[in-house]
Formats: sequence, C-alpha cells, structure tokens
Amino acid sequence: CFPTHCALSILLRTVSYIIIAAAIDAFKDSQIGDRSALQRAIALAEAALNSTSAGTEDGQCPAAYYNTLRSLISTSKTLVNSDAPTQAALDNQLVTLQRATDNLIANIVN
Repeated sequence: CFPTHCALSILLRTVSYIIIAAAIDAFKDSQIGDRSALQRAIALAEAALNSTSAGTEDGQCPAAYYNTLRSLISTSKTLVNSDAPTQAALDNQLVTLQRATDNLIANIVN
C-alpha cells in the first residue's frame, strides 16, 4: 500500500465511522412515539360517536360533548399522521381523547 493511499483509506474509514456514529446517535435520541394506543382510541371514539347523535332525545347526547369528541378525533388523526409525533404528545392526546369519549358515553340521554 502506498503511503498516500493508506492515509486516504484510513481517513475515509474514519470519516465514515464518524458519520455512521452520528446517525446512530441521532436515531437513538429521536423522540418519535408509538402511535398504536392513540390509533385504537380513535377507533373507539369513532364507534362511540357513530352510535349516537347530538340532541336531547333518548340515545342522543348534548351537542357540546358530541362536537368536542368529533373535534378531538380530527386532532388525534392529525397527530397520528404527522411525521414525528413525540410520545408525550401522543400520550397527552390519548388521555384527552379517552376523557372525551367517556364524557360522551356518560351523557347519552336515557
């Protein structure tokens, strides 16, 4: 191996190692969260929403609960479909969506 070729080869391997190490570190530090729990909650919320309508008759719920849940489903879908939602954002939206679903169900007129 010629000295300049050996030095160049070592330099290229070192640079490659540094780039790969940085990429691995960036991946390890990424904050992209698990969307699955929120996706399941969206499906349940949609089922609850589809099982009733806004109103004051039996089987209906007050419009405020209905519209809140409909809005939160939309917000939740936007978050789930975003490029890199954090786990904290997903968890917070999950709790909010679950509460709204529970509120809708609890306020259906009997």
